[in-house]
Amino acid sequence: MGLIGFGHEVGLLAFLALVPLIVLYLIKPRPKLIKIPSLMFFLGQSGSSSRHSFLRKFVRDYLFVIQLLCLILLALAVAAPFLNLSQKLVAEHTVIILDVSASMQTKEGTYSRFEMAKSEAEDFLGGKNTIILAKNVPLVALESVSKTEALSYLKSLKPLDTDSKIGDAILLSSEVLAGSEGTVFVLSDFINTEGMDPETAKNVLKTKGVTAEFVPIGKNSRNVGIINLEVSDDSSIVYVKNFNDDKQDVTLKIGNFTKDLSIAGESVETFAFQTPRGVTKIEVKANDFLKTDNVGYISAPSGDKVKVLLITNSQSKFIEYALKSSDMVEVTRAEPPIVPMKDDFDVYISYGIDPDEILSGTFDDIGKKVKSGKGLVIVAQVEINELGYGKLLPVLHEGLGSGANVIVEQVTEFTKNIDFGFVNNYIKAKSKANTLSIAGFPNNYSAISFMKHGDGKVIFNGMMDDESDFKLSPSYPIFWVNLIKFLTDQKSIKSLNVQTGSTLILEDKTKISTPTGVQNTNALMYENVGLYTLPDRVVVANLLNDKESNIDIEQSKDIASNSRRGSLIDETVEYQIVNHILIALLILLFLEVLYVKFRGDL
Repeated sequence: MGLIGFGHEVGLLAFLALVPLIVLYLIKPRPKLIKIPSLMFFLGQSGSSSRHSFLRKFVRDYLFVIQLLCLILLALAVAAPFLNLSQKLVAEHTVIILDVSASMQTKEGTYSRFEMAKSEAEDFLGGKNTIILAKNVPLVALESVSKTEALSYLKSLKPLDTDSKIGDAILLSSEVLAGSEGTVFVLSDFINTEGMDPETAKNVLKTKGVTAEFVPIGKNSRNVGIINLEVSDDSSIVYVKNFNDDKQDVTLKIGNFTKDLSIAGESVETFAFQTPRGVTKIEVKANDFLKTDNVGYISAPSGDKVKVLLITNSQSKFIEYALKSSDMVEVTRAEPPIVPMKDDFDVYISYGIDPDEILSGTFDDIGKKVKSGKGLVIVAQVEINELGYGKLLPVLHEGLGSGANVIVEQVTEFTKNIDFGFVNNYIKAKSKANTLSIAGFPNNYSAISFMKHGDGKVIFNGMMDDESDFKLSPSYPIFWVNLIKFLTDQKSIKSLNVQTGSTLILEDKTKISTPTGVQNTNALMYENVGLYTLPDRVVVANLLNDKESNIDIEQSKDIASNSRRGSLIDETVEYQIVNHILIALLILLFLEVLYVKFRGDL
């Protein structure tokens, strides 16, 4: 191995730029000699020396020399030269475990814990390096790379807003080494929020002949933060904790609303408020050293109400009252034969219809609206085949049955945690092809069926209110409101508010705007606090981790080892000199400006 190497050997082609400079210098116009008789005698004496002056002129053109040196240095910088130097290293293979969790963003004076950890990590790099990120799911970021590559990666690395599994990351390092010699350095504040205890993991590595050295980062720090957010459709509660021993006065800001809170030492204050529509920012203004948990977000469906048309001749009001229990639904009642078709509704619900009152073609018109993306619920009745549903009906009527329990076959947004109970009588309905049975009666008869119709959705509800006590259950309005949400593709408020570290799985790759940029993926991990904008919704992610917000490292001092280096070995490492070349180039450029100024050209 030579003393000098180049990171980008193709960059040596940049030396070709020297050719035009030299050619331009040689062909530039020279001053013309004018013979003056009175000076002819003296000029005649210069003939012999002019033959030897070319090289002297070439060297004495200082501007040319400076420009030549500038081009040489610039070409060298493009080629990224380095020196191969012998150095005492910790091990042939160095594994750096770097804590990238939220607590590493804690400010320690001018720098954060994470910036301090990166600076420490640079001192441990050797000839072959592996970098493992200790986060909620430990990740091998780089494996068996040079010091140059490792340094470049460290410079670009930023901390995340997740919890940490330091012990699990230590165990992962043993798989990377796989029996080869090496030393593991763990750079962290050792606030281990999940997974195996770091000290236990260190002992496991020791049994495999691998040395793990703990490098503690940071000191005790003050913090006040949001540790929980309970969000529901109607109201929400924010939990703010003071991790300090003394009382703290903070300001809680929710959208444009502010409230002053006085929180006793090591205590939690709660504040309840009506859930705003859309996305709302929550902020705690406090004098502390970790800002990530001072900010949170709430995402709720927009305030636009869902327009529902009830088509019925029945005097029963159970379905109507169930829907009106939610402020997100606007209910209109229509009694056949008068069914408004010019008005635009989101969902149509038909039940208790008198066959003699319904006009032929009514459901043909409704079918067109469903095909364009609307929702339809058909509630069972004995005369169901006489109402003209046609292709809109997801089931085939085969008579009547009696005395049966409703069995949930598919857990959905509107059947989860719902007990439909017992029905006295029911329609023996068999699901058609391309129809999904969600709940059923004995002998494979359908109680709830789902079918796509164009861009819209059709639900068959085989439970007749007159034949069931379900209408008296507290779950009855919940079922109907969640069914409306399903038909109109409204996401539950729980799915719009997640904790960092969780994962979103989509059927297809989707462009998602995240706090760190746009991603095109079908598997997204929420790793930063903020907004994640999808085509059909906005999801917000929050830290909400009591352990990660407790940045007092007294709790982790007992596992921080004082030993920081293993045995030293001789190893050749790459010493980068690009920065030195660039500094020399800047100095030459400055000298060029001074020379041109001194010569009077400026």
